[in-house]
Amino acid sequence: MKNAVVTPTGGVSAVTLSNAGYGYLSTAAAPSVQFKTDGLIDKVTVLTGGTGYTQAPVVTINDPTGVGATATAAVDSNNRVVSVTVTNRGYGYTNPTISLAGPGTGATFSVSVKDTIQEEGGEAPTGHAVLSGGPITAITVANGGAGYTTPPTVSIIAQLGDSVDRKSVV
Repeated sequence: MKNAVVTPTGGVSAVTLSNAGYGYLSTAAAPSVQFKTDGLIDKVTVLTGGTGYTQAPVVTINDPTGVGATATAAVDSNNRVVSVTVTNRGYGYTNPTISLAGPGTGATFSVSVKDTIQEEGGEAPTGHAVLSGGPITAITVANGGAGYTTPPTVSIIAQLGDSVDRKSVV
Protein backbone atom coordinates (compact mmCIF):
# COMPACT_ATOMS: atom_id res chain seq x y z
CA MET A 1 0.00 0.00 0.00
CA LYS A 2 2.63 2.50 -0.98
CA ASN A 3 2.47 5.41 -3.37
CA ALA A 4 6.13 6.13 -4.08
CA VAL A 5 8.10 8.87 -5.76
CA VAL A 6 11.87 8.37 -5.76
CA THR A 7 13.77 11.53 -4.90
CA PRO A 8 17.26 12.13 -6.32
CA THR A 9 18.89 11.30 -2.95
CA GLY A 10 16.70 8.24 -2.34
CA GLY A 11 15.28 9.71 0.87
CA VAL A 12 11.79 9.29 2.31
CA SER A 13 9.96 12.57 1.77
CA ALA A 14 6.56 11.70 3.25
CA VAL A 15 4.36 9.01 4.76
CA THR A 16 0.67 9.18 3.83
CA LEU A 17 -1.91 7.61 6.16
CA SER A 18 -4.80 5.72 4.60
CA ASN A 19 -6.30 4.63 7.96
CA ALA A 20 -5.56 6.62 11.11
CA GLY A 21 -6.39 3.81 13.53
CA TYR A 22 -7.99 4.63 16.88
CA GLY A 23 -7.53 4.51 20.62
CA TYR A 24 -4.14 6.18 20.86
CA LEU A 25 -3.87 8.38 23.92
CA SER A 26 -2.82 11.88 22.95
CA THR A 27 -1.59 12.50 26.49
CA ALA A 28 0.73 9.49 26.25
CA ALA A 29 3.89 9.35 24.20
CA ALA A 30 3.13 9.05 20.49
CA PRO A 31 3.72 5.60 18.99
CA SER A 32 7.14 5.10 17.46
CA VAL A 33 7.61 4.94 13.71
CA GLN A 34 9.95 2.34 12.22
CA PHE A 35 11.12 2.13 8.62
CA LYS A 36 11.60 -1.54 7.64
CA THR A 37 14.16 -2.14 4.89
CA ASP A 38 15.17 -5.82 4.99
CA GLY A 39 13.57 -9.01 3.75
CA LEU A 40 10.89 -7.53 1.49
CA ILE A 41 9.03 -9.83 -0.91
CA ASP A 42 10.23 -8.77 -4.36
CA LYS A 43 8.20 -11.05 -6.62
CA VAL A 44 6.48 -14.41 -6.91
CA THR A 45 7.09 -16.47 -10.05
CA VAL A 46 4.69 -19.25 -11.07
CA LEU A 47 6.73 -22.39 -11.86
CA THR A 48 3.76 -24.66 -12.61
CA GLY A 49 0.18 -23.46 -12.87
CA GLY A 50 -1.48 -26.57 -11.45
CA THR A 51 -5.00 -27.65 -12.38
CA GLY A 52 -8.59 -27.12 -11.29
CA TYR A 53 -8.34 -23.45 -10.27
CA THR A 54 -11.87 -22.45 -11.28
CA GLN A 55 -11.44 -19.16 -9.44
CA ALA A 56 -8.49 -17.20 -8.12
CA PRO A 57 -7.28 -18.85 -4.91
CA VAL A 58 -6.42 -16.90 -1.77
CA VAL A 59 -2.63 -16.49 -1.48
CA THR A 60 -0.79 -16.81 1.84
CA ILE A 61 2.91 -15.98 2.18
CA ASN A 62 4.43 -18.14 4.91
CA ASP A 63 7.66 -17.47 6.81
CA PRO A 64 8.09 -17.41 10.60
CA THR A 65 10.36 -14.35 10.41
CA GLY A 66 8.30 -12.29 7.93
CA VAL A 67 5.48 -9.86 8.61
CA GLY A 68 2.74 -8.31 6.50
CA ALA A 69 3.30 -9.45 2.91
CA THR A 70 0.19 -10.04 0.80
CA ALA A 71 -0.41 -11.16 -2.78
CA THR A 72 -3.20 -12.02 -5.20
CA ALA A 73 -3.36 -14.80 -7.78
CA ALA A 74 -4.81 -14.80 -11.28
CA VAL A 75 -6.05 -17.85 -13.19
CA ASP A 76 -6.59 -18.44 -16.91
CA SER A 77 -9.43 -20.07 -18.87
CA ASN A 78 -7.62 -23.42 -18.55
CA ASN A 79 -8.01 -23.20 -14.74
CA ARG A 80 -4.29 -22.69 -14.06
CA VAL A 81 -2.60 -20.10 -11.89
CA VAL A 82 -0.81 -17.79 -14.33
CA SER A 83 0.47 -15.03 -12.04
CA VAL A 84 0.85 -13.90 -8.46
CA THR A 85 1.01 -10.15 -7.83
CA VAL A 86 2.60 -8.89 -4.62
CA THR A 87 0.28 -6.23 -3.14
CA ASN A 88 2.26 -5.53 0.05
CA ARG A 89 5.95 -6.45 0.29
CA GLY A 90 5.99 -6.83 4.08
CA TYR A 91 9.39 -7.13 5.79
CA GLY A 92 11.64 -9.59 7.60
CA TYR A 93 11.25 -12.51 5.18
CA THR A 94 14.14 -14.97 4.88
CA ASN A 95 12.73 -18.16 3.33
CA PRO A 96 9.09 -17.60 2.32
CA THR A 97 6.76 -20.14 0.73
CA ILE A 98 3.37 -19.71 -0.93
CA SER A 99 0.22 -21.60 -0.05
CA LEU A 100 -3.13 -21.32 -1.81
CA ALA A 101 -6.66 -21.74 -0.42
CA GLY A 102 -9.50 -22.56 -2.76
CA PRO A 103 -10.21 -24.96 -5.57
CA GLY A 104 -7.31 -26.47 -7.49
CA THR A 105 -4.03 -28.25 -6.82
CA GLY A 106 -0.45 -28.51 -7.97
CA ALA A 107 0.63 -24.89 -8.50
CA THR A 108 4.24 -24.25 -7.47
CA PHE A 109 6.11 -20.99 -7.01
CA SER A 110 9.47 -19.34 -6.55
CA VAL A 111 9.57 -16.36 -4.18
CA SER A 112 12.25 -13.68 -4.50
CA VAL A 113 13.21 -11.69 -1.41
CA LYS A 114 14.99 -8.35 -1.58
CA ASP A 115 17.58 -8.48 1.21
CA THR A 116 17.58 -4.72 1.59
CA ILE A 117 16.23 -1.70 -0.24
CA GLN A 118 18.79 0.62 1.29
CA GLU A 119 21.99 0.94 -0.68
CA GLU A 120 25.29 0.39 1.10
CA GLY A 121 26.25 3.51 2.99
CA GLY A 122 22.62 4.70 3.01
CA GLU A 123 21.10 6.38 6.01
CA ALA A 124 17.96 5.15 7.79
CA PRO A 125 15.09 7.66 7.99
CA THR A 126 13.52 8.73 11.28
CA GLY A 127 10.06 10.01 12.07
CA HIS A 128 7.29 10.22 14.62
CA ALA A 129 3.52 9.94 14.79
CA VAL A 130 1.31 12.99 15.41
CA LEU A 131 -1.78 12.31 17.55
CA SER A 132 -5.03 14.27 17.80
CA GLY A 133 -7.67 12.97 20.20
CA GLY A 134 -7.05 9.28 19.58
CA PRO A 135 -6.20 8.74 15.90
CA ILE A 136 -2.84 9.33 14.30
CA THR A 137 -3.22 12.39 12.09
CA ALA A 138 0.19 12.40 10.44
CA ILE A 139 3.64 10.90 10.31
CA THR A 140 6.34 13.55 10.45
CA VAL A 141 9.56 12.57 8.71
CA ALA A 142 12.34 14.09 10.83
CA ASN A 143 15.18 12.83 8.63
CA GLY A 144 14.40 11.33 5.23
CA GLY A 145 17.53 9.21 5.17
CA ALA A 146 19.23 8.37 1.89
CA GLY A 147 20.07 5.51 -0.39
CA TYR A 148 16.63 3.94 -0.86
CA THR A 149 15.84 2.39 -4.23
CA THR A 150 12.17 1.67 -3.34
CA PRO A 151 9.93 2.81 -0.46
CA PRO A 152 10.56 1.16 2.91
CA THR A 153 7.71 -0.41 4.86
CA VAL A 154 6.58 1.91 7.63
CA SER A 155 5.49 0.32 10.93
CA ILE A 156 3.62 2.06 13.71
CA ILE A 157 4.53 0.54 17.10
CA ALA A 158 2.13 1.32 19.95
CA GLN A 159 1.06 -0.25 23.22
CA LEU A 160 -2.54 0.96 22.90
CA GLY A 161 -4.75 1.43 19.88
CA ASP A 162 -5.47 -0.24 16.61
CA SER A 163 -3.29 -0.72 13.56
CA VAL A 164 -2.69 2.08 11.11
CA ASP A 165 -2.46 1.80 7.33
CA ARG A 166 0.25 3.96 5.76
CA LYS A 167 2.00 4.73 2.53
CA SER A 168 5.54 5.96 2.22
CA VAL A 169 6.78 8.29 -0.48
CA VAL A 170 10.45 8.10 -1.46
